[in-house]
Amino acid sequence: MEYPIPRHIKDFFQLVGTDNSEYEVKISIKCFCGSDTFRVLVMISSQGKQDFIDECISNDDSVSEADWVDGFEWIDISLRCAECNYNEKWMECETM
Repeated sequence: MEYPIPRHIKDFFQLVGTDNSEYEVKISIKCFCGSDTFRVLVMISSQGKQDFIDECISNDDSVSEADWVDGFEWIDISLRCAECNYNEKWMECETM
């Protein structure tokens, strides 16, 4: 059976249990070296406070200047193996 696991990170996953389907899988994460301990690295990108003020506040009165920290435009999440330092980009997501 094929499971909903993205190909670029499939090698890191080991199925847990037998109740997996095309709709939901339970997995544990394991590095190629055998370690199951990872650091999660997160990078958040923003257009900056002034750009948020110029674009959002002038067009939408439901947001305020203080909301700019919640309006990041991109997030990258990577996993780094604690044992061998192998680094794998896990997810990239545009949020704006």
